[in-house]
Amino acid sequence: NVLGVDVQLPLKRNSILIKPHLGKLNTAQGVVVTEHGPVTVEWRRAPGSQRLSFFLDFPRKTQATVALPTGSAPSRLVLDGRTVPFRCDRGRAMFSVNGGIHRGFLETKGEMEK
Repeated sequence: NVLGVDVQLPLKRNSILIKPHLGKLNTAQGVVVTEHGPVTVEWRRAPGSQRLSFFLDFPRKTQATVALPTGSAPSRLVLDGRTVPFRCDRGRAMFSVNGGIHRGFLETKGEMEK
């Protein structure tokens, strides 16, 4: 799915995966209702930009693994106003975050993957 929200099993882990598949879209937003509650996501990429901005809102009792598409060299991830560490795995910038409301962006060098 474009928004990329998926519940991780077993359910008692209270864990979700957020892995958007934007393709050629520059923006996508919506709410996915999960067993843990509603998950709101918004993705924005300005045409020609090396920045993917995001908004996440999901239940506080859950934890999310977020996997953002990267370009050839992801350079900086900012989450809630702070630069945070991330790891790269198969063309994705991966990080974990606890439930709540989060805003941020990923900057890359080179064209961003779809």
